Amino acid sequence: MSVLLVLPYVDRPYGGPETVAYYLLSGFKNILKKKKYSHIKITVLSTSPRCKKVQLSDNIHVECLKIPKPVTLLSYVYFEKYLKNLNIVPDIIHAHDIFFAYSSSNHKEYANKAIFTLHGLVWKERKYSTSIKFKLSSYIAEYELRKILKNAKIVAISKYVKKALISHYKMQPQRINVIYNPVPDCYFSIQKRELEPYPIIFYPASIIPLKNQFLLLRVSKLLKMEVPEFKMIFAGRIGDRNYYYLMKKYVQKNGLGGNIVFMGEVPKPKILELWSLATIGIIPSLEETFSLSLVEGLASGTPMLTSPVGVAPEVIVPGKTGFFIDPHNPYDVAEKLIAILEDKALRRKIGKSGQKISRVFHSENIALKTLDLWRYVYEGL
Repeated sequence: MSVLLVLPYVDRPYGGPETVAYYLLSGFKNILKKKKYSHIKITVLSTSPRCKKVQLSDNIHVECLKIPKPVTLLSYVYFEKYLKNLNIVPDIIHAHDIFFAYSSSNHKEYANKAIFTLHGLVWKERKYSTSIKFKLSSYIAEYELRKILKNAKIVAISKYVKKALISHYKMQPQRINVIYNPVPDCYFSIQKRELEPYPIIFYPASIIPLKNQFLLLRVSKLLKMEVPEFKMIFAGRIGDRNYYYLMKKYVQKNGLGGNIVFMGEVPKPKILELWSLATIGIIPSLEETFSLSLVEGLASGTPMLTSPVGVAPEVIVPGKTGFFIDPHNPYDVAEKLIAILEDKALRRKIGKSGQKISRVFHSENIALKTLDLWRYVYEGL
């Protein structure tokens, strides 16, 4: 079985879709070592601008794709061109990228071989963006998505995404497969080592309004009255500079400079170290389709507080595997943070239970579920 897998793979990801791609390929590399999978050949077409051609294993080869602009007008032309240049006739085309999904699902030869994994709900996300460019591109993406949904097999990365597709596009539930985003083994092997004397509250995410970091500044102001010594660490690229400057101004005005740390974009080894040191992980997002940071934190054994968004309702049992917070109420968040910070036994209990339930996201389990879908589509051709 020959599979063309289109996603933004790079060997050193910095969060977001690149990280998901890297984790998924790490799962495939381990699974495909087994003899019974020797007949499966994967050509990865990476959409990342940082892509490098590489042979990852005997079964997996990475090529690079430069996305054309404008996508809508040129996609079919470039689709044919890239398939010809790759010199393959794939049995399956599985795209995590809307450009290739749009082209393959509307191509007379490949429509019945097309699979599309949907990561974002653009009609929801544009409500939180201040970027005119993003808003315009989201309307193009939604147009293409409507075309994709008519023909391709659809993968949703959470039950929340599946419900949103059924509600927004009136899709039949049986047409949508739920396959979670993966987390690799390195997270499950993290050794927790909380530092004394101050606790660390960790939130890895891009600095944008959707991720709701500003709420945590208000929380920090309240928290400092009860717990003067703590660190609130933000790790992630600055996606909205105006939002970031407002945050910096608030920190300075309220004397939080000794508590708030902006680390920017950090490499994966540093993220693993920060999860090891974190006393608590927190996800106050206003909207998520999945929340990779949540499941990474769970896998690391860190007790997690999260908004009830994305995959969170599927894995968080309040008081057992984590806690829900109100992303609009800093008093609710501060109260729960203080209660958990004061109870080390509770933190350990929640951390262990969260890690146990997160095994479902292990990259090898997700690779196996993806292989099952490929096999189903291939045998139905």
